[in-house]
Amino acid sequence: MAEKKALLFAMGLPLAGIFLYFLVSVLTWFVIPVMRTNSGLIVRMPNNHTIFNHLLLSSFLALLFAAMTFLMDFILKEDQNYEKTNQEKLRAERFKAELITNMSHDMKTPLTSLINYVDLLKKLPIDQPKFKEYTEVLDRKSLRLKHLIVDLLEASKIGTGNVQLNFEVIDVTEMLGQIAGEFEEDFLEKELTLVLRLPDYPCFLNIDSQHFYRVLENLLSNSLKYSLEKTRVFLELREKEGQVEIQLKNTSKAPIDIESSELTEQFIRGERARTQGGHGLGLYISKNLVELMQGQFKVQVTGDLFVAELIF
Repeated sequence: MAEKKALLFAMGLPLAGIFLYFLVSVLTWFVIPVMRTNSGLIVRMPNNHTIFNHLLLSSFLALLFAAMTFLMDFILKEDQNYEKTNQEKLRAERFKAELITNMSHDMKTPLTSLINYVDLLKKLPIDQPKFKEYTEVLDRKSLRLKHLIVDLLEASKIGTGNVQLNFEVIDVTEMLGQIAGEFEEDFLEKELTLVLRLPDYPCFLNIDSQHFYRVLENLLSNSLKYSLEKTRVFLELREKEGQVEIQLKNTSKAPIDIESSELTEQFIRGERARTQGGHGLGLYISKNLVELMQGQFKVQVTGDLFVAELIF
């Protein structure tokens, strides 16, 4: 709000200067009698005295031009301050994005080694039950940390506009069937039923297949974390009036306590997500990736019903 007021104020100052300029022009050309000569314009009063011999009028004009000079100087300084503030804000945002990027890269390599060594430990012939329990915990926590770093890196790229897209024509019907099959065991383990509704014909889109897969993965992962047990999750693909629509619906464990628009902001989660291992980046990343692929990403919540819709 403060920035908007400053901007409106800065826009109003030049208008005031222009008004004063035209006021002086009107006084000079129409109110004060003038006499034009070959050498230029001489302003005369009716008694043939110049305006500089008229104390009141000359004082008024001197004050008027002094006020205009002060006003123009003030406008210039305010413009410089506004530009300086913007530059500092951009610098801070860039620093934050670079910090996240560098941190993600620095942590990714040792984390990959950690995951590999955990995998080796799980294959060793050690019969102690605690050994297996500990390695499973390490495996789970390290994978969660890896996903967090990947999401931070992706969010950083989106924030700085460094996302590279490779568009290609893909069969979305086939891709949805493939990813639903990959999540089938996870849904069974959570006592959830994934209901897949696909057309009986191929549906083609010109999109980035890798990032599109990431969007679907985020949506299904959210359903696994937050859906009420022994309920159904619906994933539907349909064509309607020249548009391709993909919709995911699930019933939440608890009513969603924030507005729909806030769910797609960075690091925003509902109360229901605080103990589920979420970090508030999934929907933000999904929305921005869909929009980069020239699509629309909509989220609607009604009580405990969550609906995400992708439109291309």
